[in-house]
Amino acid sequence: HLSWATFAGQWYVVEYKNDLDAPAWTPLWTNQAAGSTLSFSEVINNRPQRFYRLRAGTSVPPSP
Repeated sequence: HLSWATFAGQWYVVEYKNDLDAPAWTPLWTNQAAGSTLSFSEVINNRPQRFYRLRAGTSVPPSP
């Protein structure tokens, strides 16, 4: 479970990699904040690990 402070109107993208040596991050979840916090949860079944990063911006991120 990830939770973070936000600015209303700003876009947030959760991205992941299953292997840190992989060349690219994969977008997993995108949302525009309406308040002061957002959170994200993902059920991880039979995966030994997954790495996440959060990106923020003022415009809608492009689709992959």
